[in-house]
Amino acid sequence: MYFKPRVFISSTFSGNLNIRKSIKTFLSEAGIEPLLYETNLTPSVKPFTYREDILSADFVILFIDNKYGSTTETGLSGTEEEYSLARKYNIPLHVYISKKVNTLVKNVSSSTDKNELNESKKLKKFIDRINEDRTSYFIFSNTKELEKKIKENTAKLIFSVATNFIVKNGLSNHNSQLISLNNDVNILTKFIKKMDYRKKLKNEYSLNPITTSIILEPLYDLDYFDINTLVTWCAKDEFSKFIKASQEFTEKHVDFYQSKHPMCREKVTVDIYEARVPSKKGEYYSLLEPKFKNWDNAYTRLKEQYKKLLAQFELLK
Repeated sequence: MYFKPRVFISSTFSGNLNIRKSIKTFLSEAGIEPLLYETNLTPSVKPFTYREDILSADFVILFIDNKYGSTTETGLSGTEEEYSLARKYNIPLHVYISKKVNTLVKNVSSSTDKNELNESKKLKKFIDRINEDRTSYFIFSNTKELEKKIKENTAKLIFSVATNFIVKNGLSNHNSQLISLNNDVNILTKFIKKMDYRKKLKNEYSLNPITTSIILEPLYDLDYFDINTLVTWCAKDEFSKFIKASQEFTEKHVDFYQSKHPMCREKVTVDIYEARVPSKKGEYYSLLEPKFKNWDNAYTRLKEQYKKLLAQFELLK
């Protein structure tokens, strides 16, 4: 039987028509049925019935740009309501948050415009909720990067949907978990091998993790550590801490440094960085050094959990 995954695209409507249309086109060409408010509205006399369409979805792609969106009778925006439904009914989802949102949230109290201040407060509350739910997310700088990352994650999306479909249609829960865990273990293994190799180069060539890209590049792909996967559920607290430590280090790094020139070290091209404001070079370093140490400790704990995960995987076979 042919199965066509149904993916709900959640975002504010205003200002995002082009990217929503682009994502719809890509998903359709990939054999996925996209569900969008503007094209899949359910006719009804009841208000907000369209949000019930999310319950027929197999997966949700939710992205947050620089607007919270108009609130409904519930006091939440349509996007946050859709997030709530996905969480409530355990619909797998990928969340993408614009870097502009982070800027607004950080400067939430500095705005003098009443409307902008109100918007920033609502966005901050929404982002805080996502963090409290331990829902991992990817930070994107522009719509081009957002589209690229969604395309890269399509294979994982389809795998997640297919696994759920198999469970619902007769495969034992044990075998389904084994399939899912195998996929997650393979992804995690590749990440750890890649990071360990870069840490080896860091030590051998005295490459500073703060002033070079030696460990940063793999960290930008951490969105595949979805909190809904079996890997992350096996060690929920440690994975959550690791993702948070990675996000804190990379987000600040982008704010403080910029690429100066690349150099090759064995199989890796490493970017050398310079401070965006040279006079603050020492200040930047002192702020990022403890964040790197926090990340390094979190990575060590992650590897310990990884060893336990491998043992658990062997027992499941």
